[in-house]
Amino acid sequence: MQKRCLGRSIGRQFMLGLGVVASLVCGPPQAEASDEVPKVTLESFDCDYQSSEKVEIAILDAVAAGEIQDPRQRQLPEVVEREQFFQPNFRGGGVPTVTQADIFQFEDSAGLLLTNFSDGALFNLMSQAANQLMVANGDNFDFIGYFVNFTPDHQLGSAFYLGLENDATGLGQGVYEDRAGLGVAGNNVEGLVMMWNQASWAPDDTAMLVLGQEFEHRWGMFLSNLLDGRSLQGDNGACGRGAHWNWKVDGQGSGMEIREWIGSSPAVLGGDCAPGGFFFICNNTDIGNSGTGLGGVFSHSDLYLMGYDSPAEMDAGNSELRYMDSSNCSSNYNGAISTFGSADIIAANGLRSPDSTTSQQDFRTGWVMIHQPGAAPTPGQLDNVVNILNRWSETWQWSTSNKGTMDNTLGVSFTISFPNGTPDTLIPDQPTTFDVQTTDVSSTPNTSSGLLYYSVDGGAFQTSSMAFLGGNNYQATIPGVPCPSSVEFFVTIEDVSAVVIAAPAGAPTVTLNAVAAGNTVLVLDDDFESDLGWTAGAGGDTATTGIWTRVSPNGTAAQPEDDHTADPATLCFVTGQGAVGGGLGDNDIDGGTTTLLSPIFDASQGATGVSYWRWYSNATGAEPNADIFVVDISNNGGTNWVNVETIGPAGAGTSGGWILHEFMVDDILAATNDMQVRFVASDLAGGSVVEAAVDDFAATIIECLVADPPIITDAVSRVTHGAAGPFDAPMSGGTIIETRDSGVETLVVTFDVPMTVLPDQGVNVSVVGVNSGAYAGSVLASLSGANDVLTITFGPALADVDRYTIDLAGMTSDTGVAIVDSTFEVVALRGDVSTDLIVSTGDASIIKPNFGATVDATNFRFDFNADGVISTGDASIVKPLFGNAAP
Repeated sequence: MQKRCLGRSIGRQFMLGLGVVASLVCGPPQAEASDEVPKVTLESFDCDYQSSEKVEIAILDAVAAGEIQDPRQRQLPEVVEREQFFQPNFRGGGVPTVTQADIFQFEDSAGLLLTNFSDGALFNLMSQAANQLMVANGDNFDFIGYFVNFTPDHQLGSAFYLGLENDATGLGQGVYEDRAGLGVAGNNVEGLVMMWNQASWAPDDTAMLVLGQEFEHRWGMFLSNLLDGRSLQGDNGACGRGAHWNWKVDGQGSGMEIREWIGSSPAVLGGDCAPGGFFFICNNTDIGNSGTGLGGVFSHSDLYLMGYDSPAEMDAGNSELRYMDSSNCSSNYNGAISTFGSADIIAANGLRSPDSTTSQQDFRTGWVMIHQPGAAPTPGQLDNVVNILNRWSETWQWSTSNKGTMDNTLGVSFTISFPNGTPDTLIPDQPTTFDVQTTDVSSTPNTSSGLLYYSVDGGAFQTSSMAFLGGNNYQATIPGVPCPSSVEFFVTIEDVSAVVIAAPAGAPTVTLNAVAAGNTVLVLDDDFESDLGWTAGAGGDTATTGIWTRVSPNGTAAQPEDDHTADPATLCFVTGQGAVGGGLGDNDIDGGTTTLLSPIFDASQGATGVSYWRWYSNATGAEPNADIFVVDISNNGGTNWVNVETIGPAGAGTSGGWILHEFMVDDILAATNDMQVRFVASDLAGGSVVEAAVDDFAATIIECLVADPPIITDAVSRVTHGAAGPFDAPMSGGTIIETRDSGVETLVVTFDVPMTVLPDQGVNVSVVGVNSGAYAGSVLASLSGANDVLTITFGPALADVDRYTIDLAGMTSDTGVAIVDSTFEVVALRGDVSTDLIVSTGDASIIKPNFGATVDATNFRFDFNADGVISTGDASIVKPLFGNAAP
């Protein structure tokens, strides 16, 4: 196959007001459109150099030839700027998850890319696609990237970057903003990245290095010569390409073409840097390795230019930043070697501004797939791009030492929150509900799509639909599970495009947790802010550095900067404390094993759960993912041990980050009063950087005893007598007798324990009268006090001359125990002063001697009209009622 590569690398150019940085790694041959991804090899790189003048002429020629409208005169579409532009919302956690729905499809309607197109026409097509993307999704992107799903007529390199904005000084290039010059709408896009045929790439290290180079051209490499004349840029000859690092520079590797070489006078190249023999793009070994990579795609010098590293961090992070003074850049470096650092770069170019404390560090790229009419991307083509971008998201995060993120999604439509929190303790065998709420960002949810995912005792996740309550509100229900079950759960809701958004962030890897228990008792609860008796070190330990210590950690790319406990707590156990701003391997574990032992604790008093937050990193260094982190438990004070979990040598949990682990003691070994847990971290393989940490350790007894059922200790009928205030007709022998004219309007019931909170309507109160049947009016009820006082209001009042059964069945205590003796009676019989359940002359005779008296606690039953005074008005109510009797 003919190998073509028309473009290489140029510096920032000014053309018709258009600032263009066309950078590229010269590229692989283009495969025919296929779901198969060909292997990229060194032999597929054969490139011609395209100068800055040639690019400028191409733009001028495209305008002059009528191929494109002058970008400065183009009418741009209106696009909505999102309020949360610099606050990325991550679907699935700190590394956003890309799906096929995140790939915006754009039709090359005129088939331009199948013709002998000019570079200017290509740039114009890219700007049109960018505008369509932003019309549909808002001005919500820092970068816009492109793949195509077919073989174009030719290419401008294998990949290139067009710069639209630079707002940072000290980088060796001027400050500019040229969106309008290229005809790109909006106020936020900083650059465009073209990756060409998706079939040329796979989610591998080579693609990551190429992406690393293209995106880094937002900031470099444009540095001026050092004051002593040493050139940091390539010479467009044997020492590398301009706008990339000079091959005389050794920075331990970079996608921006810092080469890696070993030794001194002579120094030799360290070998092929990326698969396929790409000796000029090299992973950076100082950044360390992820679980899927060979090292960082940026160097610490790159990270300084990008606004992630301070000058001090750049110098501390670079294990080798040196320069071959007299070499001709041949593969065998024979010249003298000198060093340089951030101070030399700053002296020649000025200090980077904004600095690493104020620069933007979270970014979003919108990705476009360009296709021909009638030939939309296949699922396989989309999957390949999705896999590349998901790895790229992860690569950006750890290559920036977890300081920054690259969101390659189109942005979430809405966010999910839990306005009233989520349960951490469940009532055994009782359903538990909690509230879920969405907040629209760019679109709305599909309100019928809400799902609760739950797993009981580590089993497979099951689902149940969430109830949509209207507005932005949902309710999720965890089914009843027996004590002492543990439940992991999370929720999902789809947007109108069927994109699934989950909460908490990181689900299903990150979940919420709860335990079904009647009660919990902490046996050991340690946030490590005080010394509760942990032991750092055990017999047989061999590590020479990285010994367990309780400190406020000084972070590196492998060790946490902060403990897990919420502020103001600061302390946790880590494997060795390095200096502030120290390097990656500063006091990491070396030479063997180091052990951390918990205090002895008692797990014999009931089902006991143990939880802790752990951190483990073995993914950096020259030989990563070769060691393990072991957690064991003993029930005889450390004489014998049983494994709880082993992390590593590769896979989840080996690249840092605080991770929760929980287990029930009885699931592993018999519980005793002589329990102990140990954490064993080791560096037994060569050349790896190993760090571990532990925080927030707890041992908790889960009590499954069922509490006694709640009891009604009192019930009264409450009536307000004018200015005299409320007076209560008490319950006697399970019955309340209400004699006053206002009837039964308010009942107040007191329980011996707190009860579950009832909603304002649809409460569990049923009322049935002997004469009137089921009560058909409204019932409002609410709990007050310590949730042990229930106030029930009827509208209208219960009818006179009837005996009612009030049933509170269905109410439960706050511990989930259902009320058993839930009924009492109310008799409504106006005028029955004597409470003998019949109205007679005897009742009238009781009233008359009290005419003129104000109502008090001894005579409130005489005040039939509830006006606060006993009078002839009350007597007039009684006489017509003579003969009425309770049924």
